[in-house]
Amino acid sequence: MGQLSGKVAIVTGASQGLGRGISIAFGEAGASVVCAARNLDKLNETSSAVEEAGGRACAVECDVRELSDIETCVAKAVEAFGGIDIVVNNAQTIQYVYMNDATDQTMLDALHSGPLASYRFMKASFPHLKARGGGVIVNTGSPAQHLPVTARYACYNAAKCGIEGLTRAASDEWKGQGVYTFMVYPTAETAMTLGMKARDPERYAREVAHFPKGRMGDPLEDIGRPMVRLILRAPEFTGKTISMNSRGVGEITEVIADVPFDLS
Repeated sequence: MGQLSGKVAIVTGASQGLGRGISIAFGEAGASVVCAARNLDKLNETSSAVEEAGGRACAVECDVRELSDIETCVAKAVEAFGGIDIVVNNAQTIQYVYMNDATDQTMLDALHSGPLASYRFMKASFPHLKARGGGVIVNTGSPAQHLPVTARYACYNAAKCGIEGLTRAASDEWKGQGVYTFMVYPTAETAMTLGMKARDPERYAREVAHFPKGRMGDPLEDIGRPMVRLILRAPEFTGKTISMNSRGVGEITEVIADVPFDLS
């Protein structure tokens, strides 16, 4: 029996990179995985890999910027596997442009695919998580928020900061009902990092040199498999932000204050 046997997970952005690695890791752990993304051909490849790893899978074509696609994805998860236990909000459109070159649409794409999509998936999934006695939502952030130089990251980082705030609020509101929410900062070899390598190989080499193994994290080995272990201990990490890279699970960002402001 795998660690996630009997569990049903939705993973967005599952056609490649982090989403693919996470989906396969869940399959290894015995989960049924709803692989969601825009590229159905690649999704079918991920679904096959999940099944080869020992899980069950179905591919759902989904543009997370569209509410109807999100609602369809949640409905298909329930129809195919009987419920939902885990949601990983990983999909995010990315445009690296200077603020003066960005348009309102650039920012809207980042916000619609990031915090708005996460918010919608969380709300649509919540009744199903609760009906199963509780569940886990993992939102994907980015260490790019804390780079020494964040030029060209304005829209992307705005989206990721929004997701982080959403994650903490949801944890405070839902943990009493058994639904735990935490955020991860994964740094792995993905289309995004390969793009950086192509654009600026010298910078890429400098960045990679700082990692414990002298390389970016592997989506399956360093992100997906450790995420399974985090999910199994979700009550300990709810509301937290956790760094993940080629070292595996790293430091945890605690809440800013023990006592929140009275907003009543």
